[in-house]
Amino acid sequence: MNIMVIGCGYWGSKLLNRFETILGDWHVTACDIRYADPHYSSRFAVCADYKLAIWDAPLDAVAIATPIETHYQIVRDCLEAGKHVLVEKPLSTRSDTARELVGLAMRKQRVLSTDLTFLFDERLERATGDIRSLLWTGPGSDRSDSNVLWTWGPHPMSILVSRYGMPTNVYPIKCERDELSCIYAFSHKWVFLHMKRHPDEQRRRDILFTGGILALSDPPASEPLMQVCRQFVSDVDGNNFENTNLVLSAQVVEALEWTELAARAEQSGL
Repeated sequence: MNIMVIGCGYWGSKLLNRFETILGDWHVTACDIRYADPHYSSRFAVCADYKLAIWDAPLDAVAIATPIETHYQIVRDCLEAGKHVLVEKPLSTRSDTARELVGLAMRKQRVLSTDLTFLFDERLERATGDIRSLLWTGPGSDRSDSNVLWTWGPHPMSILVSRYGMPTNVYPIKCERDELSCIYAFSHKWVFLHMKRHPDEQRRRDILFTGGILALSDPPASEPLMQVCRQFVSDVDGNNFENTNLVLSAQVVEALEWTELAARAEQSGL
């Protein structure tokens, strides 16, 4: 299997290292606009234009780690070229385009998976009881392409939707670019979510269950991102294009979109 990582910044470099471990560096290509500089050196094969590289016959799959607003177009281009796709969360920023990508992957019979890393944390799989609240705080990063809802929201939302299905209602409490508090109504339960990014905030990824608190910010025994990459390689090798992540990825986008609409309505006084 040959894979190309598109976008080789902070998260893309992590993907490069994991796929190198799994496949070997000769099966991994790094694609980033900065590689147009002829003086740039890398231990991987490099390219600067993904639109040309995705039509390369030996290339089987791509992993996308570019700014959020570019995900839809790049995923679409890669699926149209017949490549399997792993994309950094979220799949898209609109539910209609997310559903479009799911339909395209099914028609092309290609694996389409979103990197919902925390779902691969073994501690979350072992956790019992109902979720009461989620706390997602920290300094964030220098990226300014999106607000905290779309930058961090896919992780806690994927945890909730994978356990309880889609929320039936959203009640925003505080809605700002770098801070969001909401109550989500699910069937027979309510869950509170608070997210805040600020340079002075302690990094916390805490989930309050009825049986106690799970602190996902503590390092797990096995690395979730490596499990994400191994699962993707396994799905591609087995042509498992009907993987369960496919529908969940679109549902997460839809739930975030509902939250955004509710937050706008709250801010406008509707």
